Amino acid sequence: GIPTVPVEYGNILLQETIKVDGEARKLEIKVMSPPEPPFTGKYSTGSNSIALQVDYGERRILLTSDMDRTAQTALLEAGGHLADVVQLPANGATYDYEPEFIGKPKAVIVAPKPSRYARKGLTGILASLENDGVKTFSTDEGGAITISTDGQDLVIRQHNRKEPEVIL
Repeated sequence: GIPTVPVEYGNILLQETIKVDGEARKLEIKVMSPPEPPFTGKYSTGSNSIALQVDYGERRILLTSDMDRTAQTALLEAGGHLADVVQLPANGATYDYEPEFIGKPKAVIVAPKPSRYARKGLTGILASLENDGVKTFSTDEGGAITISTDGQDLVIRQHNRKEPEVIL
């Protein structure tokens, strides 16, 4: 079988320095969830979802997978994240949407569940974020999302949209 290694909050999966145009920039991928010890109980799967924080240069991206409100609250209590780009946890489900956790990033990305019910609640969440000046990107509207950075500029592109890349 394939060997597995359990991960927990604070583990650093990758840490290196990359030179860009002669300037050294730090790249770090850190586990932000699940906590140690992990959450227990009947509905603990979402609470123990993996979340990764990617720091490169001056930019931070938070990938949240299926984190529920319990895990989001725990991460906030541990010191938060304040990322430039945040993946909406739990496919943007309204029952797991914690506005304080999302904060005020430059952009939010989401891969919603393919149901009208899920999309209805998500539409309100995205509209609220856009009213606050946050750029939103959804795979059901523009296809695959690519995030690129040189450690300073951020480029987010949706592959099925004809609009130019968004630079933040």
